[in-house]
Amino acid sequence: MKETRYIWLKNPDNLTDKQRERLGQLLQTEYLDTVQSYSCRLELQDFYETHKERR
Repeated sequence: MKETRYIWLKNPDNLTDKQRERLGQLLQTEYLDTVQSYSCRLELQDFYETHKERR
């Protein structure tokens, strides 16, 4: 988890290849609260973007 702050904060499309690889490794650890929070963040972001387009 050390030095992963910006991986969690950046949108997946903006990650470097190295960061994307590290994120993949981190996401395999499902019991981490950070992984669950990250998943919720992406779902909420997708929900917002979907409803924003409908307006």
